[in-house]
Amino acid sequence: MRTRSIVGPIILICVGLVFLLSNLGWIPNLGQLLRTWWPLILIVVGVSMLLERAWCARQTDGAGASRKDDV
Repeated sequence: MRTRSIVGPIILICVGLVFLLSNLGWIPNLGQLLRTWWPLILIVVGVSMLLERAWCARQTDGAGASRKDDV
């Protein structure tokens, strides 16, 4: 059974908050910021997805090994 990830929803909430704060004028214009940092955002999202996949694989490998010993 695969557990649901909270990374996606957290990223969406953070992006929404950033855009809301920009529209309210609490943070500077996002145009230049996104033009500069969009590759880093993609890298961070990709690394978090890889780490989560590795963590889930480690969790299921441990559970699978114990079931094999029981049989």
